[in-house]
Amino acid sequence: MKKNLGGLNRIKREHFDKSLKALDSALTNCESGELCRTSALKLFKAVKKLRINYEKLEKSIIERNAELAETNNNLIREIAGRKKTEDEMRSAKERAEEAVRLKDQFVYIVAQDLRAPLLSILDCMDLLLKDETHPLSLRQREVIEKAMAGGGWMLDYINQQDKRFLRHET
Repeated sequence: MKKNLGGLNRIKREHFDKSLKALDSALTNCESGELCRTSALKLFKAVKKLRINYEKLEKSIIERNAELAETNNNLIREIAGRKKTEDEMRSAKERAEEAVRLKDQFVYIVAQDLRAPLLSILDCMDLLLKDETHPLSLRQREVIEKAMAGGGWMLDYINQQDKRFLRHET
């Protein structure tokens, strides 16, 4: 793109240079008097001003192109940074999901290991409460009932973890 602009700029400069040379020769070859000379001088000054303005405009365009290139580079860096952050977040999410899966698996295994002994303990406590040959004192009965309530809660929790784990595995 710069080569095309450079070629275009060279052509425009050549055109201005030819115009200035033509005006200069018109001034030196002018035979029609002061009017021709005055008009040619005004035209010469106008073309000179036009060339100065053209050069200012050209400089302004070059500066703006540099600003746009810098902005473009900044955007490219920002996009790359965002992509890197997205990749890091995706990776962190995957690691977190894997950690949750491993935790659920661990809780499921522990729950399976606790279920059998817990059921045995609850059954024994139930037998103690129902045994009429060796009645329990009021205090013993309260303690066993509290223990059974806690054991029942624990068994419910284990069952919920089983359901949760099995739901995630399917």
